[in-house]
Amino acid sequence: MDSLYPVSYTHLSLVFNTEIDEADIAKIVLDQSLKVTLEAFPDRAIPLTVSMIDFASHVSESGANVYSVKAALPTDSNYRIGMSGDAEIILSE
Repeated sequence: MDSLYPVSYTHLSLVFNTEIDEADIAKIVLDQSLKVTLEAFPDRAIPLTVSMIDFASHVSESGANVYSVKAALPTDSNYRIGMSGDAEIILSE
């Protein structure tokens, strides 16, 4: 599953936010692997893990019922709040 979402700042750490459609949310678990590629660093796939899955859904801009999923980014990096990127969640390894 791929999606384009921004980096945000939460509790003194950078977080990558993505939205997962309700049809796919049952496939996502905490500590699951994902790869994020930020627009500013297109040649760098960042290995992350799912750190939070929202309990409640919301409606996306396209009208789909989705859940927010977050993954913490390394703090000792050149990543900045508001950077956009693409997330690929690893469903099986």
